[in-house]
Amino acid sequence: MPPQLSALLAVALPVAAVIAVIAAIRRMRTASGRVRRGNCEACGLYAPVMQATYHQNTGMLVMRQHRRAQGAFCRRCHTSLFWKMTLHTTILGWWGTISLIVTPFFILNNVGLFLAAQTLPSSGRVAADLLEQKRDYALNLLATKDLVTVVEVLQRDTGASQDQVLEFVEKLKQAG
Repeated sequence: MPPQLSALLAVALPVAAVIAVIAAIRRMRTASGRVRRGNCEACGLYAPVMQATYHQNTGMLVMRQHRRAQGAFCRRCHTSLFWKMTLHTTILGWWGTISLIVTPFFILNNVGLFLAAQTLPSSGRVAADLLEQKRDYALNLLATKDLVTVVEVLQRDTGASQDQVLEFVEKLKQAG
């Protein structure tokens, strides 16, 4: 086997394994319905969130500058913060005595948090699963309440968008 191919396989196989594990965990978290949802502290979106503290280090020969982003973030904001802070640290974090020691730890911390955040399900997927779990409840509401009330109640209970709830309710009406 050519050395280039074996080097490519040595990198590709672990990456593929990590992606497969993340996808499996994401499916399990989505199916469990036990995902913390709230407003993302970076963008304000109501979605599945995970608490994290990302670090950014700038080494300057004699001193260093440290920044951190701490809070409950959605998957999209985790990705944005990871790339912004980790790339900065990777390029500018090494240029000092203390920075030379702490930079690898900050990079490892950020990578670990980023990978964990990738297991968060999408907000739309979680809302769709919660709507499906509330099928009987929704049918009872439809039998006793007007459409506007049903949509408002299901939106509040599941965090789904109005369009998503309306589509779900229309499917229930067609089926029943």
